[in-house]
Amino acid sequence: MKTITAFFIMWFWGISSYATEKTFTFITESQPPYAADDIEDRGWAWVVVKAAVESQGYTAQLDIVPWARAVYESKIGRADALFLAFWTEERLQWYEYTVPVAKVKSGLFKLKERQDLVFDGDLNALSSFDFGVCNGCAIATHFDNAEYLKKKFLVDTQQGLRMLWLKRLDFVAANKPTADSDLNKLEAEYPGISNQVVFIEPALQVNDLLVAISKETPNYKEKLRDFNRGMKEIFLNGTYHRIQKKYGFKQ
Repeated sequence: MKTITAFFIMWFWGISSYATEKTFTFITESQPPYAADDIEDRGWAWVVVKAAVESQGYTAQLDIVPWARAVYESKIGRADALFLAFWTEERLQWYEYTVPVAKVKSGLFKLKERQDLVFDGDLNALSSFDFGVCNGCAIATHFDNAEYLKKKFLVDTQQGLRMLWLKRLDFVAANKPTADSDLNKLEAEYPGISNQVVFIEPALQVNDLLVAISKETPNYKEKLRDFNRGMKEIFLNGTYHRIQKKYGFKQ
């Protein structure tokens, strides 16, 4: 009898513990130095977000996949949130946005030797050239809506930078920190690429890096509230800035 009683106590405790466990699942593409599988602690922005949700009692999980898949998985609620997303009006039908995690400059990259490629902020003047951009990525509102541009949609930014180096593209549109990190990684494969591929000023846009909470997530409004509360907490207590300093990141 004691054995049966002990079994039911253990069983009930297990069910209760499972029921009260809170998880917060995130999905994104590889975006160094913010988040990636092959960098320290999976990236400084992931450390920030993890600290924010853990302060609210959640266990944080991150899945890194191609961007188009990350968007799809989060839209349908297989992940709670799309991590490191830019704001677009279209996405409001599927997501609610959190407070910013960071800011990032987005724009165009070209080969330094291409002196014929000049950008003064007028995209219309570049309508005859080929652009590479990650499939499903938002870059800047006027670029994303420019249907007159010849865009080739790619798996990720690295693919675009390779094609740029091999002169199969004229421009690559990407966020600058991620592209800079990818260029450094590609240096072993293509010596000189990090010096010969350059970012063009002016930038297309400076974007907030956000977390987009899927409306298909159970209790998504509660998770949105808890995330924002956690971000405020780690900002006010200095954790956010300590993380930036530890990983040597400056906005």
